[in-house]
Amino acid sequence: YSMPTLISTSEYLYAHLDEFEETGFSKDEKGRINEGGLFEKSVYSAIKSRNIDVLAGIRPKNAKGLEIDLVFRVDNQVGIAEVKLGGSESGKRGLDQLKMAGEQAYLGTYTAQFMIVAATKLIGDNQALANQRNIKVIPVPEYREGQPLSRSVADRVVSQICNHLVARPNP
Repeated sequence: YSMPTLISTSEYLYAHLDEFEETGFSKDEKGRINEGGLFEKSVYSAIKSRNIDVLAGIRPKNAKGLEIDLVFRVDNQVGIAEVKLGGSESGKRGLDQLKMAGEQAYLGTYTAQFMIVAATKLIGDNQALANQRNIKVIPVPEYREGQPLSRSVADRVVSQICNHLVARPNP
């Protein structure tokens, strides 16, 4: 038996957070989407095009400095993702952001956590830490700046998200 979808991604967030703001993709100081934001947009578009409920740039009002790149829902399972190109400390920062967002005080222990990375060096540097924290790392080395993900790459990313959400054990 499969339960019908019960709540939207926004409703899920409101169940856990007093207030939040959806700010979209990462921007530079002039308000233009930056390189990281372009990668976020490519991943967002891949997810959205598969009819998955997804939000970008979630900032909880009660958590200064906390920002979640993507929040998505597949059936009744919710995941959060940090989307990283691969700056020197971006992998560690991304893992820390996910852990904070997934704490009981914010989105709770039932929210799956993903780190979607373009630079394969981020995987090697942070894979053990991600494994310890139960964070699914999805590499996207095929990403080219400002370009949408190819159909096959988008299918692979979304398939890994869906498989992890459905297969993961309860905490």
